Amino acid sequence: MAWRRGARHVTLPWLNLRKARPPFSRAIGAAVQAARPGAMTDLVKTWDSATAEAHVKYNISDHSCIWDEIARYCMPFAEGKDVADLGAGDGTLGKLLPQAGKMTNVDPFPPEDCAAKILKSDGVEFLRSQPDQSLDLVVATFAVHFMDRSSLDKELGRVLKPTGRAIWFSFSQSSVLFGSEEFNSIYYSVGFSQDGSGTAGSSAPTTVLKIDRPATSANLRNHVAHRCHSNLKQMPEHMISKLLALIPEDLQALDIRLDVFMFAPNPSRDGVVQC
Repeated sequence: MAWRRGARHVTLPWLNLRKARPPFSRAIGAAVQAARPGAMTDLVKTWDSATAEAHVKYNISDHSCIWDEIARYCMPFAEGKDVADLGAGDGTLGKLLPQAGKMTNVDPFPPEDCAAKILKSDGVEFLRSQPDQSLDLVVATFAVHFMDRSSLDKELGRVLKPTGRAIWFSFSQSSVLFGSEEFNSIYYSVGFSQDGSGTAGSSAPTTVLKIDRPATSANLRNHVAHRCHSNLKQMPEHMISKLLALIPEDLQALDIRLDVFMFAPNPSRDGVVQC
């Protein structure tokens, strides 16, 4: 969905900022575990449509420079091809890929005032309705963690053409943001245990996109206060307050990085393998 989700691309080492947390963040992590068992292990699995307005207004991942970079990465796989965007929101990515032969925007909660044509459907259910080997590219941006990965991978193995690809874009915990180790150790302490590969943080992304996103202190404060990322929705109020207190007033830009996971159908056609 557009409000759930983003120059140059570079391949970067996988950075796990959780490995060296300062004592403050370790204490917060322990408090969250004690108060909310399991809160540190999984992203929120269902889309909260009641917060959609806040996501549209305040999500730091929803910016033209981020979407331009995502579209640039997808272009070689989309030109003249049959493309499906799962979790497409208002169809932002589709608008940036006019060269696609056929673009299908799919979302279970499409905006009511959306000008683009959006097929109201869960991503996996949409794939189940497609013929064998019918799609060249399937994309999900900041949305794959809302889907059942075993069912998704199985359907992708069936519907992707022999040269087809599936590409997932996820907000990376290697994002430096504004460079505060204390802010990052708190921000990434919740909800980042599973990466875009569908495994428990054990695999490296295919590549990482680095984007310098213009941003003010108010932009980041609104993003945090309105809990615009799934990890923020899991945090207790005192963690949110600490994050807000750490945001500098003179903020001008954010270092945002997107993990890109690319998959191709496996030889047996019952799943996918990472490229």
